This record gives sequence, C-alpha cells and structure tokens, in this order.
Amino acid sequence: MFARSMLAAALVATLAFALPAGAQPIVIKFSHVVAEHTPKGQGALKFKELAEKKLPGKVQVQVFPSSQLFGDAKEMEALLLGDVQLIAPSLSKFDRYTKKIQLFDLPFLFDDVDAVDRFQASAKGQELLTSMKNRGLVGLAYWHNGMKQLSTNRDKLERPEDVKGLKFRIQASDVLEAQFRALGANPQKMAFSEVYQALQTGVVDGQENTWSNIYSQKFHEVQKTIAETNHGVIDYMVVTNAKWWDGLPADVRKGLSEAMAEATAYANKMANDLNQADRQRIADAGKARIQKLTKDDVAAWRKAMEPVWKKFEGDIGRDLIDAALHLEEGLVAFLMAAMTLVTFMQVVARYVFNYSFVWALELTGVMFAWLIFVGMSYGVRVGAHIGVDVLVKSLGRGARRAVVVAAALLCLAYALIVTWGGYQYVRKMYDVGILMQDIPIQQWIPRIILPLGFAMLAFRFAEVLVRLARGGEAHLVGDEAEDALKLRQDEPGGNAR
Repeated sequence: MFARSMLAAALVATLAFALPAGAQPIVIKFSHVVAEHTPKGQGALKFKELAEKKLPGKVQVQVFPSSQLFGDAKEMEALLLGDVQLIAPSLSKFDRYTKKIQLFDLPFLFDDVDAVDRFQASAKGQELLTSMKNRGLVGLAYWHNGMKQLSTNRDKLERPEDVKGLKFRIQASDVLEAQFRALGANPQKMAFSEVYQALQTGVVDGQENTWSNIYSQKFHEVQKTIAETNHGVIDYMVVTNAKWWDGLPADVRKGLSEAMAEATAYANKMANDLNQADRQRIADAGKARIQKLTKDDVAAWRKAMEPVWKKFEGDIGRDLIDAALHLEEGLVAFLMAAMTLVTFMQVVARYVFNYSFVWALELTGVMFAWLIFVGMSYGVRVGAHIGVDVLVKSLGRGARRAVVVAAALLCLAYALIVTWGGYQYVRKMYDVGILMQDIPIQQWIPRIILPLGFAMLAFRFAEVLVRLARGGEAHLVGDEAEDALKLRQDEPGGNAR
C-alpha cells in the first residue's frame, strides 16, 4: 500500500514538471533604469499591455523600472546570465560588444530625429540590431530619447572656442571622449545620477543631453547657457538574450515582435513630443538662456568635430556612415540606375533581337515621375530650391526668413490643391468604372502618382513651416544648402537617460 502511494506521488510529481511547460505562461522580466513616467518607462508598460493581449495565457511580462532589479553596471551581465529577458540600455553601452554601434555617437551625423528614424529603419540600421548575436545579444528595436544639446555654466556658448578648457560630463563612450578632446575640452566620464551635483558644485562645467533629460534632471537650474546644437542623438536599443529568443516558440516570437513594434511607435512619439514640450518649459523657466546658433556657428562646430569621424571610420565602417548620410540620395540613385537598366534592355531587345518589351516605356515613365517627386522632396528638406537663388542670398537675415516663410506657404497651398484635385480626378474615374475597366494599368498608375507625389511635397513644406515656427532654420535660409553640400564633399574618404 505504502509502495503504491509512493508510486502515485512520484507519477504526479513527474507530470507536474512535464506537462505545464505549454500551459504555464512564459515569464518575461523587462528591467530598466528610469522612472515609469518617462517615454522608456511608458514604452515598457505599453509592451507589457500589448504582449499579454496578443498572447493571452502564453506570456507574462513583468516590468521593473528605476533599477529595481539591476542598475546600469549590472543589467547587461544579468541579461546574458538569463536573470532578465529584456533591457533597454543607451546605445553608447554597446561599444564593447560591437564598434559599429559607435556610429550613433558620431557628432552631426543626423540632421534631426527624422533622419535617425530613416536610418534605423533602413537595411543597414536593421543589421545593427543583430550585429551582436555572436556575443549573445539580439536587438529588437530602437527607442528614442532625442537630439543632444550642449550646456555650460558660462554666459557665452556659440563657437567651439567657447568650450576650450572646460570640463564636460560624458557617457562612457570613446567617441564622445574624442569629440570633446577635438574641441579642446576635458571630458569626464560620470554616472547619470551624479551629474546634477557635479554641475552644481563645479566639478564639471557642462554636459550634453536631450531637452527632456535636461528638464527632468533640472540641469537648466545649474547651467547658464544651453546651445541648441542638435549635434548628436541619445537613443536606446531594446535588447534580449539571443539564446532565449531563439528558443521561444515561433508564434510567441511573432507576437512579441508585433507588440514591440507597436510599443516602439508609442514610445518614440512620446519621446519626440516630450522633448518639444520640455524645451518650452526650460525657456519659460528663464533660469538658463537658450542660445540659437547661426548657420556659420553650426559650420564651425561641424568643422571642429571632423577629426572624430576620421578617427573612428575604421572601427565603424565607411559603409555604415555613408548609409546614414545618404539614405535619400540612395533612393534617387536606385531609381536612376533602374531607369538606365530598363532603357538598356529595351534598346538591346529592339535592335538586336527585334523584340519590344511593351511595359518598358510605361515603367520608365513611372520611375521618372517618382524620381522627380523624391528629388523635389529632398530639395525641400535641404533647402536647395531656395539656397541656389541669388536674390534670396543677397537679402538680410530677416528678409530671407520672410521670403522662405512666404514661399513655403505658397508651395504648401499649391501642393494641397494639386493633391486634392488629383485625388478627386482618380476618385471620379474609379466611381464611374473607367479607371479599372477601360484604361490599362500602365496608364492609370501615373495618374495615381500625381496626388501621392504632391501629398509628399505638401508634407515636406508643412514640416518646413513647423520648424520655422519653432525657431529653426529648416536648412532653408540663405546659402545653407551650399554649406550642407560643401560639408558632404569635405567629409572623410552611457549612462545618459
């Protein structure tokens, strides 16, 4: 009897360990070092909400904010040991695992957050997420903090010579250290939690950070001047243990990937909105002066930091730097190459084989139309359409700005009118059954390009006006386009939260 009871107990125990693997939810510990109300904190909570909704009963996400489980120094080790499954460190923390991610610390690589988004979504940007897999890490997403500004306890902060000899707090990054040494300043690696006191007591004279970090940590209360440099980016990578991730069931990985994509969009929008709001709060507080830089000031900062690019080009890779710089130009080059190839094929087919591709002419026309619109959109972004105008360049700064605003308003109105008219035309043709039935697809595709292309231009002109309204130049005033082109030609060959 006793033996039978023991056998039954052993069988129950065996089943208890053997069966629930599929029934019990997979516990996912998401550890980070900031407060819950921050964009990163809210992004983690949004991921928990979405993951548990998409995978009911299959996963349980536990979020541990504010270093409740592990701090900056220990979270990476904890992830590799399997003590947590998700963390979101600053990109600067990964340079010991791959030098390629140092790309994000290069000064003046990205014009704005939109440029950061474009690169991170590109093939090269996505490759970086898996560049550390051989070290046991896989990136799932990039989360924004924002563009960096420079601040000091001095009254003047316009040119590189204004920071010579000053002590600046930096994240633990070789690139950032080289950046400040190129300026003649003295970089001091320091934990984020120590920065306020160091600024207050004069241990360091300045720092670089996003508007949201400067405001939330009250750095503006112990600094005299904040220069709106937008010289770099502070972003995070949501990263997981590669072995753990690969061991998940396919449906769970799919659901978690979808939840992460939605949480990323949510967190990044929140970060962008918060930076704009906190910049205004800093201005309203009146404790630190926000220094706006002229195009000549920015050119001087870029020139002073050029040696940093040369120093780290070998580690990062010229291909990555070029990909980040020339993403839009790459699309134009692709369209031109495709048009050339199609035209060459048509010529060879016609004159060598006496055969004609009936679709070649229409396809070339479609690509040409898109080439025009993408090129015009790029021109709006860098200001080439106004920067080459001799009359505008001869005007004073105030007059130039007025001309730019007026031109952008007129172009926006025109683009919206053409977009609406093109839409109405296509809609009418579709409603009466002409579009699909009586017109070949090669002819109605160009008709759709018209409203879509002008919608793209309307977006760009609206973006220009928003930037101007916020006090920026939007790369449109005077000869900024020429400056940008010259800089491109002259280019070589972490605790912040």
